[in-house]
Amino acid sequence: MMINPDVVFFDLDHTLIDTDCEWAWKNMLVDMGMVPESQRAQQEEYIDLHADGKTPAEEYLDFLTSDFVGKSVEEMAYLAERNFETNIRHKIFPKAVEIIESILSVGGKPILLSGSFRPILGPVAAHLGFEEIVCTELEVIEGQFTGQLESEFCIREGKLNRALDYCTQHNHQLQEAGFFGDSLSDVQMFEQVSQATAINPRPNLADLANKNGWCIMHWDCSS
Repeated sequence: MMINPDVVFFDLDHTLIDTDCEWAWKNMLVDMGMVPESQRAQQEEYIDLHADGKTPAEEYLDFLTSDFVGKSVEEMAYLAERNFETNIRHKIFPKAVEIIESILSVGGKPILLSGSFRPILGPVAAHLGFEEIVCTELEVIEGQFTGQLESEFCIREGKLNRALDYCTQHNHQLQEAGFFGDSLSDVQMFEQVSQATAINPRPNLADLANKNGWCIMHWDCSS
């Protein structure tokens, strides 16, 4: 597959990796006794809602930021690295690595575009060769997370807005960019770019992709 745009945005969960990084994160915290057992099921429910573009944004944001309130940057960086090595590294799609490398080889710019928080994304972004991350940014005061945001929540319209802001700041046109994603939550991004690719889409996204002429690719961890 040829990737033509100079700028290509990539969602993370179920797009570059065969899992959800926040699901892995929450389950790790439950296993470590850092959050209640009930949060496993809650996270599962949010994942299903997200796939259909129905995430209750404020509710889910509170659910995620509660892990960070009062924690130090160093502590959360350690946990994020542990999450990556234990739960994420072996779930990376080889085809994703190949495509990112092909973009870099011709001087293109792959950008990780995710609703997750930078501390969680950092290890996987570094491993995959992303030099830039556009994501939900958490406020830090005196080395500790406050639980407040420094940016718009990077999902649905928020993700589109963050991508538009990035393009404006770096003299790019979103309409000339590429995007890889897996769910209806990212429909605004699919609709705006010149080269849209749906990865392992559920039927609702697959139908929309076929209707709009978007590329569909099926990846797994063995190829």
